[in-house]
Order: sequence, then C-alpha cells, then structure tokens
Amino acid sequence: MILKRIPHRFNVVRKPGKGPGNWAGSRHFVRQGDILIDPNLNQPLQYLHWAGIRMEPGCPYWDIWEHYRYLDGPEPAQPFVRKPEDPLWRKVVNQVKRAF
Repeated sequence: MILKRIPHRFNVVRKPGKGPGNWAGSRHFVRQGDILIDPNLNQPLQYLHWAGIRMEPGCPYWDIWEHYRYLDGPEPAQPFVRKPEDPLWRKVVNQVKRAF
C-alpha cells in the first residue's frame, strides 16, 4: 500500500496517551452541545466511525451527524424519509433465500 511508503504518518486511533473511542454504535458517549465526549478518557471525539450502521434518522447520534453534515450549506428541501420495515413474512422469505 502507498501508506506504508510514507515514512511519517499519523494514526488518529493510536495516538500517544490513548485516544477517545469513535464507533457510532457505542452508546456510552456523553453529549455536550454538538460534541460527543468519551467519558472513559474525558476527551471529545475527533470523528465518528459509522461502520455497520445504517445512516438514517433514528440511528445513534443522527442529529449530531446531520448538524455537521449541513454546517456549511443549506439542508435539503426534502428531509430524509425512513424506509418502512419489511413485514415479518418478507424477512422469513429473505432468510430462506439466503440459506439456499
């Protein structure tokens, strides 16, 4: 990889003195205004990592994400609409299809 060829690089996650958590699925962060604080280290988060989380209204810290997403520009005229959840029978059919 190219990053291995760069002699002086900085890993945000593994900084000296331990860095705050960053996974958006963690519910232990404390909100102070539009900033999330990791109470284990009493440090603000530098970023949120959204891996494995569907970005939609109602997901963890959605309102903070939306605040920073539209910080420098206008919000879209049409707000995000949450996709309706599939009925139980559809979920079962999909699981059976995936099994075969």
